[in-house]
Amino acid sequence: MKKNNIIVFILITILSILPFNTVKANSKTYEIKRIYGEDRFETSINISKEFGKVNNVIIANGYNFPDALSGSNISKKYNAPILLVGNSVEESGKTLSYLENYLDKNGTIYILGGNAAVKEEFIYAFKNRGYKNIIRLGGKDRFSTNKEIIENTNTAKNTPVVLVNGYNFPDALSISSIAAEKGYPIIITPADKLSKEGIEIIKKIEPEKVYLIGGEAVVKNSLKDSIKSIIPSIKEEDFIRIGGVDRYETSLNICKTFNFKSEDFILASGKNFPDALSGSALACNLKAPIILTDGESINIQKKYLDEENYKRANILGGQASVSIYVERSLKYEREFTKYEIKEKNNNSVVDIQVFDKEGKPLAEGSGFIVSEEGKVVTNFHVIKQGYFAKVTMENGEKYNVQGVCGYSREKDIAVLKIEGDNFTKVNLGNSKDIQLSDRVIAIGNPGGYKNVVTEGIVKGIKESALREGKDIESTAFIKPGSSGGALFNEYNEVIGITYAGYEALKGGFSIPIDDVKYIIEKNNLISLSKFNEEVQLSHDKFANYLKSKYKGYNLNGIFVPIDSYNITESQDGESILIIMNIYGNENKEKFLKSLLPKGTNTSPKMYINNKKFIEDWVNNIYKEVKNKYKNKDILGSIYCCFTLNNYPSFNYYKVEYDYINGKWNVSDWILMFYNNEEDKYEVKWDPYNN
Repeated sequence: MKKNNIIVFILITILSILPFNTVKANSKTYEIKRIYGEDRFETSINISKEFGKVNNVIIANGYNFPDALSGSNISKKYNAPILLVGNSVEESGKTLSYLENYLDKNGTIYILGGNAAVKEEFIYAFKNRGYKNIIRLGGKDRFSTNKEIIENTNTAKNTPVVLVNGYNFPDALSISSIAAEKGYPIIITPADKLSKEGIEIIKKIEPEKVYLIGGEAVVKNSLKDSIKSIIPSIKEEDFIRIGGVDRYETSLNICKTFNFKSEDFILASGKNFPDALSGSALACNLKAPIILTDGESINIQKKYLDEENYKRANILGGQASVSIYVERSLKYEREFTKYEIKEKNNNSVVDIQVFDKEGKPLAEGSGFIVSEEGKVVTNFHVIKQGYFAKVTMENGEKYNVQGVCGYSREKDIAVLKIEGDNFTKVNLGNSKDIQLSDRVIAIGNPGGYKNVVTEGIVKGIKESALREGKDIESTAFIKPGSSGGALFNEYNEVIGITYAGYEALKGGFSIPIDDVKYIIEKNNLISLSKFNEEVQLSHDKFANYLKSKYKGYNLNGIFVPIDSYNITESQDGESILIIMNIYGNENKEKFLKSLLPKGTNTSPKMYINNKKFIEDWVNNIYKEVKNKYKNKDILGSIYCCFTLNNYPSFNYYKVEYDYINGKWNVSDWILMFYNNEEDKYEVKWDPYNN
């Protein structure tokens, strides 16, 4: 009996720790707006652009934080963005360009800090651009600059004040927006005693409350004694300390203390100051808190956010400051399995059949619906040369293709419009957010099989060898027939168009979805038949241009005309074929004589030199074609068919000298030129075999 009890206990224990449901619990999601630039200065410019046209701006040094820490107070007063500058005007060209485009010429520029922080040369630069109202708020050090800024706000007597450590930035940044919103001056101070300027501010304002931001190691209790000696009436309960175990918890505790009611919040790195410095002005403008993160984790912050009424996250800085994984934690409910993604998009990823003039099948590929009105994205090479097409859903419903709305032949993208409306569209993601080893799911219709799913990871993003632009390379195998299909991330967003696979390594290439978005917006609807006629017309137009420029070549005093140029494109869209023809016996004779001058003593060396002349001439044509059709394989030829001296047709020699009869023998042949594996020009002189 005892043994049975032990067994039951063990079973209960095991069952209690088994994961019956591995799906993560739903969590709150947020609209995301990331504001960033290539450096701290461009980030501050892009943050400032959120204000639109302005009448006032604040200028601060982007390499040091103290002067700008209390800038949020005047930012609120003047509705002014905070712009960061470098140590010289030359380094700050983009900031000056921003001023010319956004600041009214009668507006005011407030410079925070003395000449050591923002050099005098900036004032000359501002004046040279027509700005006359320039006010410097700066002193001999950070504390005197802080005093000048506070005095500019004309703070009323008995207004609460905020004390922050003047030698550290995180706590000051976290409190900046709420302090500005409430009109509480931020006084920067050493950790253990008030500065002379701080004492003067306290004496003048006589605050009824004092907020000490940070733990005792950051802002010591001895400061309270100093203030009590200045204002005898202030009580212990009038001092409110807001701190935490670290800067991130302090940031959250500030939010909780002041109970923000905004739908927006600002998320910035707590490891560095520039983004949050500029962001403090935006936070004031939005009446939003600044929440700090280490850039890699947001678990404790999200717990707080999910309990409040926030809806929009404004992330400051690029992915080096706040990682894409933090953004994803806020943006997405959870990760989806490949089966869930397939189920959600069964009637959004479609099969496309393309037909010729006679209605015979010409090509088959995949596509995906991107609008309720029936816009379908696919590859250009899928619909190229077709005269009409049909789209088939996973449920068997068929829809005629009305035409092409937009396309890029060079990027291998086409957007179709199908008949009908109220379609289920896919969710579009951002391919710029793709990371190495991200899980991806490809859905397409290879061989007519509906919505076949393959899964893999991202191997890299690099310049395409097959088309113009960059490719997403992944281990998700793209099977033939899946061209134009959708590449999803694990959050059920399309991040690419599948277009090529490689069997040996079981992988494939996709076109980044960001390259497609502007084409989706186009609405120049044209029928498929007319569209492909116009595409061929563009080839013909270029062929006519070549014929007018390269009428022929002159060699050994003989002009050899090229009678026609023909340009066509391969069915897969990867190659361009250009054929130059020499017609008529007279021109054929000229062609031969240009290579083989009159007389039997023509040396093989001269013949080789003559061939080289023609190769160089053709190379100029090749370069023009290659420039016109970037990232395409080029195959070209000069074609001339004739037989000299009844040379046996089964012997395909190029050119041979008959020493017995003293004559040159030339068989039917063709001159070919093309790009090799290294994408360089090559020629090959081959006989033409009928």
